[in-house]
Amino acid sequence: MKKKLNPRFKIQRRLLTELPGLGKAGALERKPYPPGEQGLKRKKYSEYALQLEEKQKIRFHYGLRESQLGKNVQLAKRESSQDWVSYLIGLLERRLDNVVFRLGFAPSIAAASQLISHRKCK
Repeated sequence: MKKKLNPRFKIQRRLLTELPGLGKAGALERKPYPPGEQGLKRKKYSEYALQLEEKQKIRFHYGLRESQLGKNVQLAKRESSQDWVSYLIGLLERRLDNVVFRLGFAPSIAAASQLISHRKCK
């Protein structure tokens, strides 16, 4: 299945945060406002919008699709009923592509995934 490629800098600007492994550190310094014509007009967020933005940060940080994140959330809720959010983050941090990225073998999580899929990391 083809993975959808999004402009990394626009994602960081839209979320107003620096995501590790997604590009240069100066992406937010260059344009410190969200992309789009109405980028300067920042509306007050609803509770749903805040939750959606946090979910998107997790998705883009770990390079997950929506279905993969949903399966991991279900597993985390099933395994740990009390503190399932920290269990979910633990699951995502233990993924092989994330471990390869954290060890410094690849410059980004996407590059680490490519190393693993090409079997260059043994």
